[in-house]
Amino acid sequence: MTFNEQPIRYIAILVSVLLHALLFVKFSDVVMGGKSQAPKFDTKISLNFLPTPKKPVQEVVKKIAPPKPILKEKPARKIVKQKKVVQPLVQEQAAASTVAKDIQRKVAKDSNVIKRTYLSKILTIIEGNKYYPRSARRRGVEGNIHVSFMLKDDGYINGLDTSGGPLLLSRAAKTAVKKSLPLPTTPTEIKYPMHISYAMQFKLN
Repeated sequence: MTFNEQPIRYIAILVSVLLHALLFVKFSDVVMGGKSQAPKFDTKISLNFLPTPKKPVQEVVKKIAPPKPILKEKPARKIVKQKKVVQPLVQEQAAASTVAKDIQRKVAKDSNVIKRTYLSKILTIIEGNKYYPRSARRRGVEGNIHVSFMLKDDGYINGLDTSGGPLLLSRAAKTAVKKSLPLPTTPTEIKYPMHISYAMQFKLN
């Protein structure tokens, strides 16, 4: 019920009460048979409507909070492992490095083969110029002479040295090396000067 409806309700209740009072008085006169005549009164009913107080109507407005938006749960992100992508440049560098290593191994292998072949050749030449001194044969002298020298690129040598064994055999070893000069020139794959050291064997059959 609003504030404006309350005065109307009060007025309606008051009118109802007055009507009931008049009916009660009339009814009592009839019952008494008119023996006692009550003095007549001019009954005037005046209803004064009270002015509606001019007061501001206070309305209670309930602030209804707007409904909270329903947040949709985001689906869990799948963790995808990123594969490492090898850049073409890295692959090319790796391939180039592998090829370079293979070439180095091949060159080293070839160099070793060339070096062994060359050493075998010059030692064969020196052994071909070796002789056994007669005095050593008669006495039955045998031994191994250690021979060392630096071979230059032109086939000549420096620092010829012999050691170990009898003196006769040592002299024979030096003579065999000197007779073999100049030795075959060193191949381009071999660094020079090259140190050569080996044991020259003197043994009677």
